[in-house]
Amino acid sequence: MKIESVGIWCDVVNGRVGTKAVHYLQFLEATLTELDKNGLKGRYLVMDNAPIHKSVEVQNLISSRGYKCMYLPTYSPSLNPIEEMWSKMKLNVRRGEITDKDTLVPRIMEAAKKVTVSDCEGWIRHSLTFFDRCLNMEKML
Repeated sequence: MKIESVGIWCDVVNGRVGTKAVHYLQFLEATLTELDKNGLKGRYLVMDNAPIHKSVEVQNLISSRGYKCMYLPTYSPSLNPIEEMWSKMKLNVRRGEITDKDTLVPRIMEAAKKVTVSDCEGWIRHSLTFFDRCLNMEKML
């Protein structure tokens, strides 16, 4: 299968539903392009342990674009401010089925416009309160 929008060739797209993996790869490609525009090449992309984030296709795309993958410790949503952001964004993303003529990127971009700087600062402050416990290797943060 060739994923046209990101130019990746693969026999099988890992993930529960192929179209979801394809849409995630499209979103990731757009994200990497924005990072490139802002001079962030070579940085780490920190992700949780969702199966779609750990697929070979995702890892290959990230490394081929000059970035590195890093994964949060298992069961550590408190260290991951992005979980709070996605929760807010999901409320604003239309829940209808994504068709072949639709893409996820415009939906996510519209929802992202509703995330404020104040939101992000609060989520980051909250996650910082868990760092010492993480460094002490506590489980189930």
